[in-house]
Amino acid sequence: MSRHVRGRRLVVATATAGSVLLALVGCGSEGSGGSGGDGSTSLTFATFGGAYEEAQRSAWLDEFTEQTGIEVKTDAYDFAKLQAMVEAGDVYWDLIDASADAGLESTSELLEPIDCSVVTTCDTPAEGLINTDWRVAENFTAMVVGYNKDVVEGDPAGWADFFDTEKFPGKRSMPPWVSGGALEAALLADGVAREDLYPLDVDRALGKLDTIKDDIIWWESATQSAELLSSGETAFTLTFGPRIYALAVEDDRPVAAMWDALLTVGSYLAVPKGTENKDAAMQLAAFITDQENNAKMAEYYPVGPGTAGATADAPAEIEDWLPSNHLEKAVPQDDVYWGDNYANVDQKFQEWLQQ
Repeated sequence: MSRHVRGRRLVVATATAGSVLLALVGCGSEGSGGSGGDGSTSLTFATFGGAYEEAQRSAWLDEFTEQTGIEVKTDAYDFAKLQAMVEAGDVYWDLIDASADAGLESTSELLEPIDCSVVTTCDTPAEGLINTDWRVAENFTAMVVGYNKDVVEGDPAGWADFFDTEKFPGKRSMPPWVSGGALEAALLADGVAREDLYPLDVDRALGKLDTIKDDIIWWESATQSAELLSSGETAFTLTFGPRIYALAVEDDRPVAAMWDALLTVGSYLAVPKGTENKDAAMQLAAFITDQENNAKMAEYYPVGPGTAGATADAPAEIEDWLPSNHLEKAVPQDDVYWGDNYANVDQKFQEWLQQ
């Protein structure tokens, strides 16, 4: 592992998860960065769209352009596209926002090493996040259990209640990819301590999932997970915290989050190998992760800072939804474990789904 490793990264997503986060749109060389006709530089930042991308622009991208004169365009991130463009030698992204699908040693051939003389936060990720030679922490969110208060009677608390369909009747929904949290949730509900979670006892986890298998709806998108919960079709949903926030705060739906049942999800910045704008990409990564700038995204969107010491000045309606305010209850997912074991565990998981 690289010299910049600092503890375990709190992550739940893998390459598969990246394509489930949000519906991705196509991209092409017309979105590429480079030099404009006036000699100015532009960058293409591959990220996830919607309110998340809007918050990034409000917090960082427009200010970066104002300070440097470097225009920042955005495109839809997908790990498969990253791999294809690097292998083809046609790289039109300059910086990417990625989860566990990029930045470990297994994907290092797709990425430029982070220039830590420019990106000075290489050794200061927020607690629980992990930087490597090829990535630097940007922010983190949470996979959290939300519940519909019109359907669920009482005050559920913890993973055990998520699995207790007698005490809390109703359907549950969960993400359909193997590293989406279902196995971790099952083991935690079955009494495994957080510090003993890894390596996962996959057979034990699947046995626990068997107890509610008939009550699980496997959602196909984060949007669907929110719709299932909002409509009451599911009583509980394991999904991205910002989705529950949007329902509860922005849409005033009768939903709440169980903050003692959450996993954390890190987002990392990385530079694709072969970009013609490596130096400017490093500048943007440095700007975003700078301690003075990094927490600004929380003013617009419920994520925690990726840089140690960065503090959010979030509005009251977002403050309670910041995962950084619930770390004492959070369960870190080990993306190094998943990087080493994804294929084998996924095979077992898929076989179980078909039973």
